[in-house]
Amino acid sequence: DAVEEIASMRPWSISWSNVLDYMGPKTFHKLARKLSVHGNVIHFGYSMNWHSTVKGAHLVDYMLYEGNAELAKTRANIIQAANERDAALVCGMGLNGVLRTPPPENPMNTVSELLTSKHYEAWAKAFFRAAQDSGPEPSVANVAPAFASNPFTNYGTGTMHMTWTYDQAISFRAANPDLSTDLSVFGQT
Repeated sequence: DAVEEIASMRPWSISWSNVLDYMGPKTFHKLARKLSVHGNVIHFGYSMNWHSTVKGAHLVDYMLYEGNAELAKTRANIIQAANERDAALVCGMGLNGVLRTPPPENPMNTVSELLTSKHYEAWAKAFFRAAQDSGPEPSVANVAPAFASNPFTNYGTGTMHMTWTYDQAISFRAANPDLSTDLSVFGQT
């Protein structure tokens, strides 16, 4: 089968693109481990859809419901904070005489970076926790949102990139002694 054939090639790295958006984390890790059966494999992947599974990571989670004044206030505060962040960025680049703030844009796009920075680690925790069902805890090199500071994209800037390995013999710490590579970074025990 294709999985065994790829594993037999003994890859050093596997770039998943956003394949992990199209299957559950347990299924994904089971597949990724099978491809890593010979060891010495570093995995790279990203998720563009993670915020659809983390409550609070998208402005839709704060939609106005009839009679819910607290939720309306929270949503207004989020939009205001995103607009202030955008204004600070524009002024910081000396473009306040050229660009309008807030931009004439859908708030779902302009608040994406703000909400991503608050919630992306929750998804990473769940993603790597699921890996523990199919073997030892993976070693994580990085989990980072990609901030292009572009509020004009269709879905904001919520893409999250990750690098990890299932090979217990690989230590990312050797190249960067200050790097914390275990899952306790994400509050796991």
